[in-house]
Amino acid sequence: MVPLPPLIALTLGVLGAAYIVRHFSKDWRRNDVDLDRDENVNVEETSRNAIPKLRRDPTTGIYRP
Repeated sequence: MVPLPPLIALTLGVLGAAYIVRHFSKDWRRNDVDLDRDENVNVEETSRNAIPKLRRDPTTGIYRP
């Protein structure tokens, strides 16, 4: 027969692992809901002409719009 203290330790380990798995699965589902909500947001397309081109300043070498 298995001594009682190792059996208690094994039981506590299994319960702790089950708690951790449950906690992370809830967190994972919550994050999925947040991502799905953000995915449905309409984003306006920006045209390339709306973004200014960067040109290099010949004296300083810094790129500016």
